[in-house]
Parts: sequence; structure tokens; C-alpha cells
Amino acid sequence: LMFPTCVATLAFARAATPDMLFTATIAGAMACGAALIFEENPNFWCRAGFGFFLGAATLAKGPAAVVLAGGAVALWAALSRKWTRSFRLAHPLSVFLFLLTALPWYFLCARRNPDFLNVFIFQHNFERFLTPVFHHVKPWWFFPPILVLWILPWSAILFALGLRAAAIKEWRERFARPGFYFACWTIFVVIFFSASKSKLPGYILPAVPALVLLLAAAAGRIRCNRDDAARGVTMGLGATWLALVVGAGFWLHRQLPTSPFAQSRTIWYFLAGAAAGGAIVAVLGSTRRIAAALLVNAALIAGLLVAANRFVVPRIDPSVSSRATARAFLSAESGHGIANSEKIPAGSLGSYQLDRAWQYGLEYYLDRQIPEWTPESGGSFWLFTNDAGCRDIRKRAMECTPVQQTAPAAWLVRVQPVQPRRINLP
Repeated sequence: LMFPTCVATLAFARAATPDMLFTATIAGAMACGAALIFEENPNFWCRAGFGFFLGAATLAKGPAAVVLAGGAVALWAALSRKWTRSFRLAHPLSVFLFLLTALPWYFLCARRNPDFLNVFIFQHNFERFLTPVFHHVKPWWFFPPILVLWILPWSAILFALGLRAAAIKEWRERFARPGFYFACWTIFVVIFFSASKSKLPGYILPAVPALVLLLAAAAGRIRCNRDDAARGVTMGLGATWLALVVGAGFWLHRQLPTSPFAQSRTIWYFLAGAAAGGAIVAVLGSTRRIAAALLVNAALIAGLLVAANRFVVPRIDPSVSSRATARAFLSAESGHGIANSEKIPAGSLGSYQLDRAWQYGLEYYLDRQIPEWTPESGGSFWLFTNDAGCRDIRKRAMECTPVQQTAPAAWLVRVQPVQPRRINLP
């Protein structure tokens, strides 16, 4: 119940990126790796599964899969001093299936695209890691808070996990446990990407399955113990909801009146439901009804997600996604023209000062490239821009006439040179 109801899963399962596929295949490989390491007689399927899933992860997002899996196992082996068990992962069957899964596509792609190795391997892997070439610069401590955010609304169980780790007195015993293997999986992912010069929130998504597995084990223990620590942790789950509601309320209060979030009263009902649910979780925790509190916590976020999809998301979708703007443009273009029965000539559609996400989104939904327009281009153009862009165009002595304003972030405007006024002399 915990993994499908955490923020990371809800966010990235709906994102058009390979991060979730990469995370799933890495998780499969590391799970098979755990069986190979800790079982005395691992079977054929564990060896085959490790090689296959690691190859699939390499297909999903490149050689980072080998680095993450190998680094996590090496960290565990170094701390537990069980190097011989870690070498089981290099079984010939696992190596063969890894190469069979990943190598053919890389070979064919490199053969058909001469720049593949340079662009994909070096630029989008090594150069992205070693240099801020893509301008995703963040501080070194960026990922730990992101990881806590990704496991909401279950973050409070981290305290139970910490208490469990502290309760194990001998370090050698702690390192030998399977739980420490999964902890190394999480820790290495965070450390590795914290050292990168480029940082995006999705990079540490592969750490989430292992951490959620540890949190689930901790939740199982507090459900059985039902002591004061379990009571406090469970009440913390409810307090997390209340804190999120208060933070969201302050954020909504600071939004401009034109913001879709400020205009929708439904969001306030949504927050009220979240606060009520959090209060129920906290009350159940205070009465030591741990299992009921955990189930209500999972049901609460699932119910809020369904409610948001039904009542909140459709209202704010035109303002946060380029989909509605693109559909309105295509509908007008295929119907009676954009304005005054005009058709947009080929090559006259562009963008100006448009947010990168909106630029990519419009190009995707319109199935065409939208080149960046410059004021030096001259002539008449149809542009996707915004209020600030339109004002800037007018300052350059050009007409900027809004034609379609489906979303504040992407207006469709008509840009023309200013026509000189004709003065009739007597």
C-alpha cells in the first residue's frame, strides 16, 4: 500500500520520462541480487533475473544502471566485509543475459547513428555528471530533502526506522542484515547523485523502492509493538497531513488573483478533507490503533487523488498544461481560421519568451517544431508568448494582438510592424 501511495510514484507514473521504467528495472535487479547474496543456494531464476533486469535498466537510461547497482552492492560488501557473496552477482549466466538484453540495441543504434556514443554516452552521461552543461545546478544537500518529499505521506515512519537501526548494538550484526543491503541501495543512490554537477529531482527515484521497503518493515514492527514510540510515529503521520495543509494554505493565500489555484474554491474543500483525514490518522495513532491508522493514511491519499482528478485537475489543467492551448489552436486552425478567417502560412508560427516546459509541450501536442522568434526577423508572425513577451514586443514598436488566451503562460498573438498613421491635410 505504501509504494503506490507515495508522492514519487504518483508523480512519475504520470510523467513522460524513462525514470519510472528505470526505477522498476533497477528494483527488479536489486531484488534478485538480494536473493543471490543472502540465499545459500540461489536458483536459476535469480541469476537470470538479475542479468535481465540490469540489462533492461541499461536500456532504459544507460550505463548509470550498472553504476548504481554495482556501487550499492560494493558499499554493502565493504561495510559488511562479505566480498565473496557479492561476487555471486557476476555469475556467467547473469553476465550473458545482461549482454543479451542490452548489447544488441546499443550495437544497432551506434551503427545507424554515428554520433550516438558521443551524444548519449559521453554528453548525456559523463558530461552531465561531471559538468553543469545542462544548467541543473543545485547544492550538495539537495537530494536528502527531496527523498523525504518523495516518500510523503509516509515520511514520519523514518523515525521508526532510525529507532530500529539504533537498537541494534553491534555494528557487525547490523551490517550483516538484509535490511542493511537495502539501506546501502538507498544511500548509494543519494550519495552518487549528490556528487553530480547536474541535479534533477527524478535522479534519486531509484532509491525510493528500497526505502519504502524499509519503511514497510518498520511499519510492520510498530503495528505489532504498539508502544509509545509506535504511538508517536503514527501520530506523526497525521501531523504530516496537517502541516501540509497549513503550508498549502499559506501558498494559496500568496497566489495572484489571476492564478487558477486562487480562483478555484474546490481546492479549499480538498484541503479541508486532507486536514480532516490527517486528524483521524492522528487520533487513531493516539489510541494505539496502529493498523487502522496506517490503512486510513493509505486510503486518504488514494481518495484525495481520485477527488483531485475529478474536481481539481480539470479546472487548473489549461493553466498548468499546454494540452488545452494546443487543442484550442488545432481546433481553430482546422475550422474557421485563427482570426478573421485567416490561415497561418507555413513558417510563420513561432514562440517568444516562452517557458521551456510550455515550448516542449506545444511542440509535442502540435506535432511540429516551433522555432524561437526574434524581433529582428521583421514581417508578420503568429507567436506563442505571454503577457510579458507581448509587452516587450510592443516596446519594440511592433503590434502584438492577442488572438487566443487559453492559458496565461502561452498566448497566441499576431505580431506585425506598426503601420504609419495617415494624416489627411485640408
